Amino acid sequence: MKPMSRCLLVVAMALLALGWTFAPATADVVPAPAKPKAKQAKKAKAKAAAKPLAKAAKAKVTFPAAIPTRTVKVVDDYHGTKVADPYRWLENGKSKEVQAWGDKNQQRTRKVLDQIPARTKIIDELKKLYNNSSSTSPRSYGHRYFFFRREGLKNQPILYMREGKFDAPARVLLDPNTLSKDGTVAIQQISPSPSGKFLAYALAAKGSDWSKVRILNVSTGKHLNYDINQTRWPSMVWDANGLGFYYVKYPPTGTVPKSDRNYYRRIFYHRLGTSPSQDHLIFGEGRRKETWMSPGISSDHKVLMVSASVDWSRNDLYYRQANSQGPFLPLAVGLKGQFNADTDGANLYIWTTYKAPRGRIVVAPTSNPTQKNWKTLIPQSKGVVLAYHLVPNGILVHYLEDVTSRLVLFDRKGKQVHEIKLPAKGTVSDLKTRHDRSEIFFRFTSWIFPSVGFRYDLKTHKRTQLEQIKIPVDLKNYSTRQVFYKSKDGTRVSMFLVHKKGLKLDGNNPVELYGYGGFEISLRPRFLPSVLPWLDRGGVFALANLRGGGEYGSSWHKNGRRAKKQNVYDDFIAAAEWLVKNKYTKPSRLAVRGGSNGGLLVAAVMTQRPDLFGAVICQVPLTDMIRFPISTVARLWIPEYGNPKKPNEFKWLWSYSPYHKIKKGVKYPHTMVMTADHDDRVDPFHARKFAARLQANTAKGRKVLLRIESKAGHGAGTPLAKRLAGVADRFVFLMWAFGMDLSK
Repeated sequence: MKPMSRCLLVVAMALLALGWTFAPATADVVPAPAKPKAKQAKKAKAKAAAKPLAKAAKAKVTFPAAIPTRTVKVVDDYHGTKVADPYRWLENGKSKEVQAWGDKNQQRTRKVLDQIPARTKIIDELKKLYNNSSSTSPRSYGHRYFFFRREGLKNQPILYMREGKFDAPARVLLDPNTLSKDGTVAIQQISPSPSGKFLAYALAAKGSDWSKVRILNVSTGKHLNYDINQTRWPSMVWDANGLGFYYVKYPPTGTVPKSDRNYYRRIFYHRLGTSPSQDHLIFGEGRRKETWMSPGISSDHKVLMVSASVDWSRNDLYYRQANSQGPFLPLAVGLKGQFNADTDGANLYIWTTYKAPRGRIVVAPTSNPTQKNWKTLIPQSKGVVLAYHLVPNGILVHYLEDVTSRLVLFDRKGKQVHEIKLPAKGTVSDLKTRHDRSEIFFRFTSWIFPSVGFRYDLKTHKRTQLEQIKIPVDLKNYSTRQVFYKSKDGTRVSMFLVHKKGLKLDGNNPVELYGYGGFEISLRPRFLPSVLPWLDRGGVFALANLRGGGEYGSSWHKNGRRAKKQNVYDDFIAAAEWLVKNKYTKPSRLAVRGGSNGGLLVAAVMTQRPDLFGAVICQVPLTDMIRFPISTVARLWIPEYGNPKKPNEFKWLWSYSPYHKIKKGVKYPHTMVMTADHDDRVDPFHARKFAARLQANTAKGRKVLLRIESKAGHGAGTPLAKRLAGVADRFVFLMWAFGMDLSK
């Protein structure tokens, strides 16, 4: 069974390229000796031609004056602490004054970045790196296989379908590139019916999380004549007969206060051919409006399950027969752990972190699956159980062990049968299985191993690579290493380093350090084509597996949340100190980058240790941790961060809230804050307020830019063209901050 959605979706990490290298052209024909005057003229011409390039390399980038930002006298009292908020007025994104202020900042940012000669060259280099095709693992439903393929430089991946065999000729089902001129309409989710006859899919526009569900008759290629609106990552799952599907919907506009429109997530059932207004509410009535709930279906589509949670570290799980009208029965309710389940008819197989922070699998009879009847089938081990899948006569378990993947096959009695050999140490993703077929599909990647698809036969143990990815560089020129360092409290933390072979550890290399550290999200090795030009110019890419993530299980997460959030920042600071101590770089050539919760991370560490970093890329961040619950879906994050309305929890947040920790005259790192005008997950006011306060208070000579992407959101569905432009902007800013050659 596919894991049911239990956490807020985050930006998939997109890493960036810096620089562009080139060599002078060589002639095939040797010219005749030139006459003296002609030779002098030729030299003079060559010298004159070289001057603009030399000037470009040495030229200083002109920064227009920062946009004046008015302040207001707003002081709140939180449990006896006076909290000043001089940029409160920037919270109102619909205000014309705020929009005008944002437009001026964006114009200033464009004036700075567009004058750097390397920007165009970086975009050209990125296009070469991304100009290939790759496909997701095929999903098998009935006799049909569904998969996405990203083709060349098209903005959005295209949905294809094959009939009969996984390698049969493919035909296009949906091409979102035809739905808008600028590529800003994206397919958010898909869900084929069990036979593959119908396809329900969600469309989102301009980077918004809001979507609408459409239904396609795969055989005829025609859509049903209605859409389902008010959805947001709707998590569609079909009933066994393919007559309808369960999905998540939000209240119609006007039925709840505007401040609550992102809550009251509820599960409905839609029967094909009926009006969406007649859809039945099947779960959620009377639940807290902040409850995050999603439906799930067993591998045979016979048992419907519902996950409900108001906490990122645990969930309740309910079940009933898929076609039943009866009540949902509790499977795991009120327990401190996470749960997911599947069935083979006779037994329920339950994955849980309850009493096993790295995960275990228990089994119980379907007829009476109460906790007293649970028996541990696959006990907790060294690795974290990321997922499990019922396959014919067995259970396939995906482990994460020291942040690398293992695929292990067990029989139904819990005995290990076989371990699937992977191409190298790296990351398995997009694992697709069926309970009634021995074939499985997955993608594999690592830092210097491009992401490719594989088919594996569980009977013959034959592994077949399904595609070849052509990268216009020799990957043998690069080196990757995993190191372990100690954080402030002695905790052992993993960090990956990627760079070109032969790197000199002279303490002078430009380094980009990336991190996240939250919501039990694991950052794993993956091939990042956009980072290659950065490595070619002597740069190092570093990624730290901070507490707050899920790399080492739920306890790793718990030790980096709520009252222990400072552990995440200590881990990141310790990673930076390790890089300096071990001569990879020095503070003036060390950049940190993070997005969303990772944007909070880099904003926090730069205010705590401004001396340790030369530059900061702060993407779609949270920065005002005292007022974060007021907008979008942010009340869902209170269990992760804390509630400022509670005295003790306010103290946690107040201790590191980046917006409030900015001090006058401090020499903060050069900083670019990045947000988007349609981000309805993390409100752009965080970026606006942080950038304004930083511009007004940082020491003379330190530069702060605010970049606001248009027709974009938190990251999901962003067109490729916008992604590449953002990559180029980020890296030319770092090139300038580090004094690198701006002509390349």
